[in-house]
Amino acid sequence: MTPSSIAYWTFEEDIPYLAVIAVFAVFFVLAMIIERKRSGWKKFRYALAVAGLVAWIVLILMLTIIYRRDNGYRTYNFDLLRTYKRIINGSDRTFKDVGYNMLMLLPMGLFIPIIWDKVKFIHVLLICGGFSMCIEITQFITCRGSLELGDLLHNTMGALIGYWICAAVKRIVGRTQGSQDDLPTF
Repeated sequence: MTPSSIAYWTFEEDIPYLAVIAVFAVFFVLAMIIERKRSGWKKFRYALAVAGLVAWIVLILMLTIIYRRDNGYRTYNFDLLRTYKRIINGSDRTFKDVGYNMLMLLPMGLFIPIIWDKVKFIHVLLICGGFSMCIEITQFITCRGSLELGDLLHNTMGALIGYWICAAVKRIVGRTQGSQDDLPTF
């Protein structure tokens, strides 16, 4: 794949999904502003993270299982390198799918360390990897998608990237506020 082929991406087919996320985000922010006025920052942060995590899980389940049609047959792919072979051969759609799979669980990686202050890397790996595996198995059983190890890998990688982003932000905030408490550990 050449860099110029990436520039021709269009997100027209993704507009309905992005619109749902945008509308949800507006209502979510409004609800959290109201909650912030009722309680302190710590409760607000916790409530925001829990609500965000639950909402994100519901959205993911809607997109990956609930709103998909039964295709009538079960498919699986245990070849982890298949995705990368397609990208090397110039498949823009496959490259885009990898990005979306990583973005899919990235918010979980952000929310989990906010909800559980002392969570470790291995916990996020197991929780998010397990959630992704449940999605893949459910898609396979219900014929609403393919059980793919590549999806499991990319979903989990996205969650871990979210965890690392959260850890970096907490470290920066901890340095500016003079406290290293509540930082995720590796």
